[in-house]
This record gives sequence, structure tokens and C-alpha cells, in this order.
Amino acid sequence: MRLNSYNSRDIIDIVNALLEDENACKTLLSIYLDTKSETTINRYYEAYENLREKGHFDPDEKAFGISWHWGSFLGGFLFFWYRKQYEMMVYSMLAMFFYFFPSFIFSGAFGYFAVLNGFCLTIAKGISKGMKQTSFEEVKERLKDKSLSDEQILLAFAYNCGKRACEKYGGTDNKPLYLAIAIIIGIIYFLNH
Repeated sequence: MRLNSYNSRDIIDIVNALLEDENACKTLLSIYLDTKSETTINRYYEAYENLREKGHFDPDEKAFGISWHWGSFLGGFLFFWYRKQYEMMVYSMLAMFFYFFPSFIFSGAFGYFAVLNGFCLTIAKGISKGMKQTSFEEVKERLKDKSLSDEQILLAFAYNCGKRACEKYGGTDNKPLYLAIAIIIGIIYFLNH
């Protein structure tokens, strides 16, 4: 599911407003990607900004997010599995059954798109869930800072909901790394015997 097909335009606008803040976006990316590497965070942030500038995350645009990712090209479906992008993993595996090499081209072209779209959807789902559980008045009361505008309160609430969602649904799955190591050891073993 793409962010621009999400049900509530208000939530999409809140996600976009939240992620316009570079520091908030990078912090949430760090949590979602489960990394502290500045290089990785900056690379994904730059890809996010490029896709956003092309209109990929705007519901009124019909832009399609293609950008090259070497890790996903070399890893194929294992990359998507590692990044918990299970839907794209299935597409990559299906492409591999039809044509082996084009499946890697497919993976490389949609690596950033899949991860960043999942990132935005995770934040949107977190905000949506938070809004169903808490009223705006309750949020305002909890913050108890009367000097904040309604927009600042909403963004603080959205950030907290997005952070919780990124912690819960983000991260990595290490099983594909073990599988890749086993495959490499198997290949080396069979080549030597």
C-alpha cells in the first residue's frame, strides 16, 4: 500500500509536516532502520527527500518512486526480507522465478522506494492509532505547555506516535543474513568437492 492511498488526507498531511523537519525525520529513520550509522541515515534521508520532491508522497501526484539501491540490487529478495518489507520480498521472489537477472534490477530499482514507503506508512499507522485512542484535548492536557500552538502540539503528538510505531514495526530481520552465509558456505563447499 502506498502512502498516497492511505485513507485519511489529514494523517498524510501530518506525516508530511512531521517529516519536513530534518532532525525529526532522521531520528525516526534511525529508529525505523535500527541503525546509528550517520552514513546510512543520511543516504536514506537524501533518497526520501528526492522521492518527496518528485511528488511520490503527495496523494495528488501519481509519481512512482524509482531510485537505485545497490544493497537491494545485490541482495535481491534477501534485502527486502532483512528490511522487513515482506510484500516487496514476495514480488522480488516472483520476478526471480520468471527471470533471474531482471529480478535483481527490480530489487535495485525499488529498494529505497519500498523501505521509505514502509517508513511513512508505519508513521501514518502510528498516528492513526494514536488519534483513535486519544483526543486532542487529552494530548493538550498531557503536554500542559500553554505556550505551544495547536500545530506544535499536534506535531509533538505525531512524533511520539510515529516513534512508537517505528520502534514496534521497524528494525531488521537477521534471518536472511544467516541464509546468505549458509548459501555462500554451501557454494564454497560444493566447488571444492
